[in-house]
Amino acid sequence: MRLFAHTADVGLDVRGESLEELFGWAAAGLARVAVGRAAPRGLERADAAVGGPLRRVQVSLPAAPDIEALLVDWLNYLVYVLDTERIYPVRCELAVSGGEGGPWTLRGVVEGRPVPPQGGGRTVKAATYHGLELARAGDGLYRARVILDV
Repeated sequence: MRLFAHTADVGLDVRGESLEELFGWAAAGLARVAVGRAAPRGLERADAAVGGPLRRVQVSLPAAPDIEALLVDWLNYLVYVLDTERIYPVRCELAVSGGEGGPWTLRGVVEGRPVPPQGGGRTVKAATYHGLELARAGDGLYRARVILDV
């Protein structure tokens, strides 16, 4: 997972061996932007004792027409959880399904920690479709770029 600058916004450049791993790294990138240095640099182990108690949130997103839309829906769902539950994702157990011509769905569990009171991050308003890319590269990894409106 790598952050990149984009005018007044922030971009995520993520990759994974599976769509589930890619979506997990996208969640880690969002947490890094929203919480700052308090967030882990990657996907942390659920048994880590740092950062407050873990809370589990069940996820079942409505069907999306394509995998790119599902990624945006996923990140916007996490923005909603950040805003309403005041927790940021630290671990994800996800199942992404769909395919050619059919809808894409995401189900699973997100484990999160309370947002630290001292802040240090930036307010993320939404994930956008601007410059959105998600594809499987020649090396077999899934790669995605998505812009966060901050």
